[in-house]
Amino acid sequence: MSATRKESEANIRKKMRLTEAEYKSNRETNSPDSHALNQSSSASTHSEPDLLPLFDNILKRSKENPFYGYLKLPEKVQLARHSQFAKLPGYQVPAKITSHNSQLKVQLKQLLGYVVRGEKTKAEKLIKDNPKLLLEKGIAEDYSGRLIEGTAYQMALGAGDVNRAKLDIDNKPVLDEEGHIQILHPDEGMAEMIKGHFLDAFNQDEKAAYSEIDKQQEEQFPGGYKAYVNSREVKERRVNDLKALRDVIAAIAVADVSFVNGNYDNSNGEVNVDAKCADELKKFRDYLRPKGIIRRGEHFNVEVLVEAFRLYDDEKRYKAFGGTWDSPKNVLMWRKVVGYIQRYLPACYAQAFSQGLYYVVADNEKLDRRFKFRHDNAYYFPLDLDPLSRLGYEYTAPLGRSGCLPHGGVGGGGTRMPCSRFWETYVEQKHLSIECLCRSIKTINRRNTYAG
Repeated sequence: MSATRKESEANIRKKMRLTEAEYKSNRETNSPDSHALNQSSSASTHSEPDLLPLFDNILKRSKENPFYGYLKLPEKVQLARHSQFAKLPGYQVPAKITSHNSQLKVQLKQLLGYVVRGEKTKAEKLIKDNPKLLLEKGIAEDYSGRLIEGTAYQMALGAGDVNRAKLDIDNKPVLDEEGHIQILHPDEGMAEMIKGHFLDAFNQDEKAAYSEIDKQQEEQFPGGYKAYVNSREVKERRVNDLKALRDVIAAIAVADVSFVNGNYDNSNGEVNVDAKCADELKKFRDYLRPKGIIRRGEHFNVEVLVEAFRLYDDEKRYKAFGGTWDSPKNVLMWRKVVGYIQRYLPACYAQAFSQGLYYVVADNEKLDRRFKFRHDNAYYFPLDLDPLSRLGYEYTAPLGRSGCLPHGGVGGGGTRMPCSRFWETYVEQKHLSIECLCRSIKTINRRNTYAG
C-alpha cells in the first residue's frame, strides 16, 4: 500500500473515529451481498437513531451548500442511506422490513402521488395490480406543496376529486323518479373509482369492504361530510380565509397603483404598487402557503376562490377600481389575488380550468385530466414552468372559450360575463357529490345516480 493511500485511510479512520480493525472489517463488507448480510445482522445491535448524526449533518449542510438546498426531506434521507457512510457499521439501517413490504411502500408512494396529482388512469392501473394498497396510509405532496397524510381514498375525498352532481339552472340537484340525485359522468371522479376497488381488497367480502370505507370516510370527515364542514373548526378557518382575502382587496382599494410603462399594453399588464400594498400582498401570499401536514378534511378551501370571483364581479367594486378590465387595480386584483389563489387548487380543480371551465360546466364535458391549457401552450401544473409567465403573478387561469382573456370573461365583443357563475356551479356539483358519497355505502347504481 502506498504512503499516500495509507495516509488517506488513516484520515478517514480519524474522521469517522474507527479503529484499524473496524475500518478493515468495513472494507471487506462493501460488496452488495455482504452489505445486505450486515444490514440483517445489525438489526439486533443498531437502532434507528444511529442514522441521526449523518442525517443531522446533511440537514445542516443544506443551509451551506446550494446543492443540498435543492433536496427535499425524503431525498436527504435517501442520500444519507445510500452514501459511503451508510456502509459503515455505525450507520447501517436496521433490516426491519421484508422485500415484499419494501415493494409495497414503493407502490403506495406511487399511488398516493398519482391521486393527489389527479392522474386517475395511472392510479387505477396500480390499484388493479394490488388492491391491498387501498388499506395503507402514507404521505404525499401535491402540486401546490401541501403535505397530505392518509389513504388513497381519503386523499381523493380531501381533494374533492369526485363525480359531479347534475344541477338545474338554479343550481339545484336534478333528481330521478325515485328521488336520487343524478350525476353527469359516473366514471369521472377519482374517489368513486377507488371506492369501487375495495371489494377486491377484501376478496369480495362486502361487510369488511364497506366497514373499511366507512372507517376511512369517518377519519377524513369526522361525523360525516356535512357535519364536518359545519363544525366550529372549519367555520373558523373559513372566516379567517375570507378576512385575509378582504384585507388584501381593501389594501388595493386605497393603494397607489400604476402601470410600469404608462398603460396596459406597453407594460404587459405589470403594475407598480406602494409599499403598504406590497406588504399586504406578501401577507396574503404567506397566509395561503401550506403549513404542516393535512390529515383530515378538505385540502383547500375552494370557497375562497368563489368569494374572490364574486368580489371581482361586484359592479360597485369594479367601477371603483377603474371600471375596465385593463385598469391598474382591476388587473392587480385579477392577476395577483384571484390568480394567486388558483395556485393552491387541488389537481382536479386545476384540470377543469386547464380544459376550460366553460366547457366543463356549460357544455357538461367530462374532465379529460389535462394540465395544458386548451387555448394556450402553457401548463397550469407544475407551477412556474416558465419563470416569465407565472400563475398568480403574470396571469390568471382562464375560465372560458375565449381563452386567456385578462378579464376572465367568456363572451365575445367586449361583453363582460360574471366570472363567479361557472365556478360556483362547479364547486356546488362537487360538494353535493362528496356529501352523497360519504352518506351512502353503495353509492352508485347502474342508472348513474346517487342513492341517498
